[in-house]
Amino acid sequence: MRLLIATAALVSLAAVAKTPVIAADDQRGRQPAIRFAEMDSNRDGVITRDEWRGSARSFAMHDWNGDGRLAGEEVRIGQLGHR
Repeated sequence: MRLLIATAALVSLAAVAKTPVIAADDQRGRQPAIRFAEMDSNRDGVITRDEWRGSARSFAMHDWNGDGRLAGEEVRIGQLGHR
């Protein structure tokens, strides 16, 4: 039980420790690294359907919230998807 609590605490600390790095990038005016960055032709941190080089079906699979653009959690490195 103690091992489980210690492991949960470490995982929580790791998640919290990672957040300030992303925030620091934003404060310096730089976009954090994103998945599909090579498709982001205007470097705004958002991948539109026009920028997407794959199929419409592939785009839709990555567009978790169905808003027609890939942004935020959808392009954050390390995210696997919600579907």
